[in-house]
Amino acid sequence: TEGTERTADTKIKISEGKAESWANMSPEVRESIAQQARDQWANMSPTDKELFRKKASDAVRLAAKEGSKLEKHVLQELVKAGYRVEFHKEHLLLNERLQLDLFLPTIDVAIEIDGPSHFLPIWGNKTLQRNKRADSQKNGLLLTRGIIVIRIKQEGTLSQKYKRDLITKLVGLLKEIEVKKPPLGQRYIAL
Repeated sequence: TEGTERTADTKIKISEGKAESWANMSPEVRESIAQQARDQWANMSPTDKELFRKKASDAVRLAAKEGSKLEKHVLQELVKAGYRVEFHKEHLLLNERLQLDLFLPTIDVAIEIDGPSHFLPIWGNKTLQRNKRADSQKNGLLLTRGIIVIRIKQEGTLSQKYKRDLITKLVGLLKEIEVKKPPLGQRYIAL
């Protein structure tokens, strides 16, 4: 079916069906798929493994500079929903090196999208602890200034269903914030 054109509704139905299939997959089948991936990695040549690692490192550096796929998707969808969004906002706080993934100035909301390096030791435990400390400091600085902080923990794959569900939840939350800002002690929100 490669190259087959489908309507948006058909794509959504396929996406929902695939997500349901993964959600209902038995642990044995899931483990079998994981083992196939481990075997594929084990059978790669050292040169191919090194090339794979280099591409992964390059992609991480590029995402840090230009924004991750999820950051760009959330930006695009929030703009479509009518929000004014500042992408990779700098100089909002005294710490000039501090950069916000997304900032909605009209409702004082900072949205941080945390990839796996914010909660898994992808680059080692030392780096993970440094990332967690930096995230906590950033949260504190923003909250002290009265800015609402929404942290999105990007787990798993960026399926179309995941992105649709995330945007639905995020826009719903932003609409609630527009009507009534949460009390000071509830201005940190994890999605």
